[in-house]
Amino acid sequence: MSSEESNKMSQKEPSQDSNSEDIEWDIEELKDSIKRSAEQQWDDLLDSAGQHLVPGSAALIWEMEKKKAKELDMELQRDYNKEVEGDGHQQGVTE
Repeated sequence: MSSEESNKMSQKEPSQDSNSEDIEWDIEELKDSIKRSAEQQWDDLLDSAGQHLVPGSAALIWEMEKKKAKELDMELQRDYNKEVEGDGHQQGVTE
């Protein structure tokens, strides 16, 4: 943690005897902190496994996985629609 981050946190950390209702949480800062922590843990995991990535390749891999998930979702939706259409026609259901 950089000294700048440490200073930000120390300025916002309430004393132990303060009322928790008085704490003003910066949601975006909390989200960013969680994201940075997850990214650091991921990098540490890759390093420990000897799986060093070329800078920027993690983003490419993530985009590829999102595309595959979207395609799978669309395929499942098409299959579901075909199944529903087939069942509807057999049972005399009209739209």
